[in-house]
Amino acid sequence: QVRIPRQVAMASATAFSPAPLAYLSLIVILLSLSSSSLSLSAHQDLAAPPVTLYNSPGRSGLVLRPAPVMTLRGGAEVEGEPVRDEVPQEPIPPDPTKVYVGNLPQKVADDALKEFLSAAGEIVQLEVKRYKSTGFCKGYAMATFASEEEASTAVKTLAGGSFANRSVLVKPDAGYDPELAEKRKKIREEKSQSGEPRKGRPMGHPRFWPRCPQGRRVYVGNIKFGTSWQQVRDVMAGAGQVEFGRILKTATTMHDGSIRHVSKGFAIVHYADEESARKAVETLDGTMLNGRGLRIKPDMGRGAGMQGKGPAPAGAEGGDAPLEQAMENLDVGAAN
Repeated sequence: QVRIPRQVAMASATAFSPAPLAYLSLIVILLSLSSSSLSLSAHQDLAAPPVTLYNSPGRSGLVLRPAPVMTLRGGAEVEGEPVRDEVPQEPIPPDPTKVYVGNLPQKVADDALKEFLSAAGEIVQLEVKRYKSTGFCKGYAMATFASEEEASTAVKTLAGGSFANRSVLVKPDAGYDPELAEKRKKIREEKSQSGEPRKGRPMGHPRFWPRCPQGRRVYVGNIKFGTSWQQVRDVMAGAGQVEFGRILKTATTMHDGSIRHVSKGFAIVHYADEESARKAVETLDGTMLNGRGLRIKPDMGRGAGMQGKGPAPAGAEGGDAPLEQAMENLDVGAAN
């Protein structure tokens, strides 16, 4: 039994009013732990996890709660400084059976993505990159197919395809280059230290645009209202490998007060090479889609460094209503 001097008890009751009994009990517990420290040291394997003392507003007394434990990217739990996963020091060659899938939404479902990719062949392994803290997708995944042919088919047929109301990137695995990774890291650190604001929107955002040289971009106008991006993509794939693209839309207030994303009547298509872009302009201009002849020309938008803000239109061809024609010069993108 631990005896507390009367002076200590009275001082505690006066200082910690209006909850003297709660603080008195806390002092008894602390004194008891101090007196039994020798016995606890002999049983360290049974020691309780660290606790933190909280003073909860609106509640009388103090609250003891377990101290927060830091969870690392690799899944290990430690206290103190974080220890990140080891970065590979040796180059990793590209895997011909693996593809990179980008511009995925935060809450992508693994089963839905696997079903989308299975159209090209058998999926052996699918690794969706997620944040440990939230479980949200980082915007990309790596998929391994059963053969090189199936991986190649995925790049040819699924790149720029419509998944989860957005266009997705599907590219061959590029492997890992430590020197290139270090250069990119230094560039990011320099930009962060300079306070330079980030340009564009991150991958996975509905209005994300990857970088693409101007010579590989094509403007597709006179698209009928209600036409899906997948329909446009399938037509444009007749000229070569489509990498990315979408129909640009704008938020419009309807008569009932609701907001809808209405097509602007044109799309921007990214090709894998300039030859495919030139072929699209020469051979696909005037192609009929849903009763309309498509107007195809080289995109003369924001330049080669365009990323995130969406290209400006390269002509005045609009949709199937005056509203779309009036909005041709706006730059408001939205999910397809």
